[in-house]
Amino acid sequence: MEVILLTETQKQEIEGRKFATDSYFNPIQDEDSNWIISIEEQDQCTNPDFDWIKQCPKIEYKPKPMPNPFEQE
Repeated sequence: MEVILLTETQKQEIEGRKFATDSYFNPIQDEDSNWIISIEEQDQCTNPDFDWIKQCPKIEYKPKPMPNPFEQE
């Protein structure tokens, strides 16, 4: 699965801002500590303030490992 790669500055610029009516950017970090958003956030962006998001590169998504809540330490 591919996602959109952001710089730290780009992440700060879009975080919590609307990309379409009632839809907000929600950047997260992947396993490599890259800031990313979904392809859908890029594709559905209708806010002209963020047209630049359509030029950001795509990378392969590497989710952060989630600890098993049932394992005892």
